[in-house]
Amino acid sequence: MAEIHACERLVDELLELVPEPGFRRRLSAGFTLLKVVRSNLKGGAKARDLEVTGFHKELIENNQRGEALRHLRFHTGLVLLGPLGWLPSWGFHLLDWLQARKGRPESVTEMADNRAGQEIGKLLIQGFRGTLDTPALKAAILEVLAE
Repeated sequence: MAEIHACERLVDELLELVPEPGFRRRLSAGFTLLKVVRSNLKGGAKARDLEVTGFHKELIENNQRGEALRHLRFHTGLVLLGPLGWLPSWGFHLLDWLQARKGRPESVTEMADNRAGQEIGKLLIQGFRGTLDTPALKAAILEVLAE
């Protein structure tokens, strides 16, 4: 049996959040992702040590490694919340952009993670609207994340 990469595990986790269409389910999924991020931060999880096999290199380079998972979940969750989440998502993206302009290479990678998380959020919204079925949704998310 083939090994399942960390990237595919994340995609499967995200797909479990979309059991069926519905706006309330979408909001619940957004809050669930944000709670996971908060829980990991409060618990002192060492995200950099997490496995990152199977991800596009641009999402994990510049010593970002497992921090990518936090950024992906965070921005995906914010996009699922709709306009109230879009503003903070782009605000944090702007902060990373400013840090990148000051020469912080890790911020360039964080910006790629932010954009990928935002794109995944948009794809999941299509799943919650019923316009993308699970196989198509999985393929689209893998295209964003997987090498």
